[in-house]
Amino acid sequence: MQRSTAQVLEDHLRLRQAGQLDMDLEQNYASDVILLCDHGAFKGRDAVRKSGDDLTAQLPGGRVEYGN
Repeated sequence: MQRSTAQVLEDHLRLRQAGQLDMDLEQNYASDVILLCDHGAFKGRDAVRKSGDDLTAQLPGGRVEYGN
């Protein structure tokens, strides 16, 4: 079943808010996802996970809020 962009985003936000990172990565990112950032291009779900870890380290105590 193909989902709309809005459906993927809603699922992504729901799972992240629930603390279900592994499920979010599995359901909402292709296994061969390419992450582009200022220090290179990285491939795979582990790259997305590492990017999140790096952001947390750069912004200790940072919070993310999602509005309607």
